[in-house]
Amino acid sequence: MIKFNNYIYKKKKIQLDQLKTLSYSGEYSNKCEIIFKKKFKFKNFFLTKSATAALETISYLINIKSGDEVIIPAYNYFSSANAFIMRGAKIVFCDINLDDLNISFDDLKKKITTKTKAIILMHYAGKSCEIPKFQKLCKEKKIFLIEDAAQCINSKLGKNFLGSFGDFGVLSFHESKNLSCGDGGAIIIKDKKYVKPAHQYLNKGTNRSDFLKGKSKKYDWVSLGSNSKIS
Repeated sequence: MIKFNNYIYKKKKIQLDQLKTLSYSGEYSNKCEIIFKKKFKFKNFFLTKSATAALETISYLINIKSGDEVIIPAYNYFSSANAFIMRGAKIVFCDINLDDLNISFDDLKKKITTKTKAIILMHYAGKSCEIPKFQKLCKEKKIFLIEDAAQCINSKLGKNFLGSFGDFGVLSFHESKNLSCGDGGAIIIKDKKYVKPAHQYLNKGTNRSDFLKGKSKKYDWVSLGSNSKIS
C-alpha cells in the first residue's frame, strides 16, 4: 500500500501507462503537439513550461551574446527583455502605435543598428502587427524576426495563424490567457535547422530525443540546456 495524506492507493491500480502521462513524453503532451501542428499548421512546434521559457530557448538558438541588440516594444511584459538580457544582449526599446498599441514600424526603423540581432513583435491582445513590413525589413537587414504571440490563439493575418510568420514564434498558456493549462507555453520554429538544437536545449542539453528514437547509441550531454519542457 502507498499512503499520501489520508488517501490510500493500491499499487496494482497504478498502471505504468497512467504514470507515463505525467511526463513531457507522455500520451497527452504528444497529443497536444499533434493537435497544434494539424489545426494551426505549425510545422515545428514544442510545448514548454511557459512563454518565458520559450523566449529563453530562442535566445540560445540564435546565439545571443554580449553586445547584440534586441529591439522590443516598450509597452510589453518583462519576459521579452529578461530572456535576452540573461545572455548578454542590450535591449533597445521601441515606441508603439496609439491606435493598436503594437510596435511602431517607423520608430523601429530608426532603432536598427549593425548590432541588431533580433526584433520581437508583440501582437497586443491578439491583434496582428503589420507583419509583411517587418518581414521585408528583417530579410533585408538579416535580422531574426520573433513573434510574441502569447495571447494569439486562433488569431490570424490572412489565412495564416499568428506565430507562424516569424523565424520563431511563442505562445502562452498561462492562467491569464484565453487557452490555459495553468502555466505553459510553446515555441514555433520556421527553419528546420533549429529543430535538433531545440530538442537538445529543452531536454537539459542532452540528446534524449535522438536516444529514445534509436538514432544515438548513448544518452549524452551534448550542449547547454534547461529543463524547459511542459510537464
